Amino acid sequence: MTQAESVSDDGVLRVRVATAPWASELSLMTPRILARVNAGRSGRINSIRWIAGPLGRRD
Repeated sequence: MTQAESVSDDGVLRVRVATAPWASELSLMTPRILARVNAGRSGRINSIRWIAGPLGRRD
């Protein structure tokens, strides 16, 4: 499970993930994920910071 937290002014997307192993796996996939996130967008995400920890509740 993942949960987007914020995007900084310099294009860093912060994403909270449920476990450290999942954060590690996603970090290996970051180039592909960035390509898909930025496809067809005028704004750019320059990097993704994967943060392991408890996810917030979604309503």
